[in-house]
Formats: sequence, structure tokens, C-alpha cells
Amino acid sequence: MRFNDAISGLAIILIAAFGLFLVAQFPSYPNDRFGPGLFPGLTLTIMLSCGALLVLRGIRRRHVQGAVVLDAWARDPRSIATLAILVGGVALYIMFSHSLGFPIAGFLLTFLLLLWMRGPRHWLRSAVTAGIATLGIFFVFAWILRVPLPLGILTNLVY
Repeated sequence: MRFNDAISGLAIILIAAFGLFLVAQFPSYPNDRFGPGLFPGLTLTIMLSCGALLVLRGIRRRHVQGAVVLDAWARDPRSIATLAILVGGVALYIMFSHSLGFPIAGFLLTFLLLLWMRGPRHWLRSAVTAGIATLGIFFVFAWILRVPLPLGILTNLVY
């Protein structure tokens, strides 16, 4: 699916304008020429300018391309189902990761996505891949980067 540049540019302008509104509320320090909002403000100003350029480009090309053009994948029912399963799986992960814990919720999400994409014949390979990926991600985030991942029902087993 491809949106006209004017639609994408308008979305970027709205996001940048909201960001600039938030940056304007950053505290300023006395006798300091550059506050904490300097670099975010510059970045958002550049983003706003690029959004405006996209809007102009989209308006100039509106006769060549419509507002939305569907690619071949967007007309394929299996691709739409895959996207829906991915978005729904991430939403379920967000809802249940605290109670189930990252190891269980991450494994289930990865396993079900791999099973959907590879097919039920490859359930063992999907399970092994999901297990290795979940352990690898847990190791990198929890032990190396020290990001506290929820353990959920596994808390009593670990501590």
C-alpha cells in the first residue's frame, strides 16, 4: 500500500507540530542560551520542513497517483491475515507479558508467528527457533543491557 506524499507529509507535519508543542514546555535554565529542547526542536523543525516538502510534492503529483495505491500484497488475503495476526499478537503480548512474563509471552508470540508463516508441518523447527530467539533476546536485554523484563509467573522460580 502506498499513500500519496501529501498524506504522508501531512502526518509528518502533525507529528512534528505536536513534538514542537511538547518541546516548548521543556524547562529553561537561567543564564543558559541552549536549553534541553534545542536539539529536539531543531530535529522537529527539520521534520516539519520535510513534511511540507512532501505535501507540495504530493499535490504536484496528484494527477499521476491517487490518494492510496494498493500493492499486490494488500490484495492477497493471506498477507492481510498475516498483518492482522502480527498486530493482534503484539497487542496480546502487551496485554499479557506482565502476568505471563517475557519468556513465555515472547516464546508464544514468536512460535505462533513462525507457525503461521511456515505452516503446521514445521512446528518443531518453529518451536526450536522461537525458543532460541526468546532466550537470545532475554539474554541480551536482561543481562547485557540490564533492561528489566517481566518474569510473570516465572518470578518464583528465578528468585
